[in-house]
Amino acid sequence: MYNALQISLTGLPEGTYSITATAAIKPLTTFEPNAVAECVLSAGTTNIDYAETPLVKQERVVTVTAAGTVTFTGTGTLTLTCTAEAEKFELIGGSTSGYKTTITAVKVREGHPATTETATTTTFTP
Repeated sequence: MYNALQISLTGLPEGTYSITATAAIKPLTTFEPNAVAECVLSAGTTNIDYAETPLVKQERVVTVTAAGTVTFTGTGTLTLTCTAEAEKFELIGGSTSGYKTTITAVKVREGHPATTETATTTTFTP
C-alpha cells in the first residue's frame, strides 16, 4: 500500500464546470520497474477521471493529467488524489521548478438561446 497525496479546490458555486487537473509527481526513492504514478479526480464521492503515467527515474518529475465535467447543485469541492509506486514521493507546487500541481475549473454557460437563421440562395450564371 502506498501513501496518497491530494489537493482540493473548495467553495465552487452551483453550476457546471469543465475541469483539468494536473499533478507534478516527483518520486524521492527508488521504485520497481514498470511502476506508475496515478491520480483520481473526484467531486465528493463521484470519480470524474482516472489517469496514470509510468515513473521514469528517481527524482525525475512526471505529470499526470485528468479532466472532465461536473455539475454542482450547491457549493462543490474538487479533489485530485495521487499516489506513486515509490516509498516516498511529493506533489510539486509553485513555479520554481517549472512544474505545478493544479486543479482548474471553468464554469460553463448553462444554456444557449434558441436562434433561427434564414437561408438564402444565390444563383451564379457562368
